[in-house]
Amino acid sequence: MSHLLRLFNRHPLVGNMLLTGSLFALGDGLAQGAEEKVFSPKRMFLNGVYGGIVFAPIAHPLYQVLGRIHVRGSTLLSGAARTLVDQTLWAPVGVALYLAWVGAWDGGAAGAAARVRELWWGTLLANWAVWPILQGVNFTVVPPRARLAVSALAGVLWNGYLSWRAHSLRR
Repeated sequence: MSHLLRLFNRHPLVGNMLLTGSLFALGDGLAQGAEEKVFSPKRMFLNGVYGGIVFAPIAHPLYQVLGRIHVRGSTLLSGAARTLVDQTLWAPVGVALYLAWVGAWDGGAAGAAARVRELWWGTLLANWAVWPILQGVNFTVVPPRARLAVSALAGVLWNGYLSWRAHSLRR
């Protein structure tokens, strides 16, 4: 555990990439365990790649920018402002990016476009039912350095849902 903490202190982006990739893979593994008859290591691996190589390098600087949003004299309003920016600017893009990633595995550019067209709005609504509360707490009480890691940990079940939803067009 001390090696992991040292990694996060010395190389926070690398630590976040490893953690987030692992947790995206775990979320997919949970989704597959709950709904698939045949387990796909490739699917789990590609979810891990997405989390570590695509999501974390975008989210890491995003969280740094969000951390600079302050409402003078109010930690609660600062957290609410960060959450509002996260959910109005990043969430729609992040949901579309993940759906396009999964769609591209199955059908290239046409698969990516179809996946986003069919699933984006419903998935974004589900996101808005869950993440504003989680991010409100995260952006209010969690130290900035740990916010992406906390989101990734809290997101294991969300990532499972997201993976299940993104793969639902195959059924």
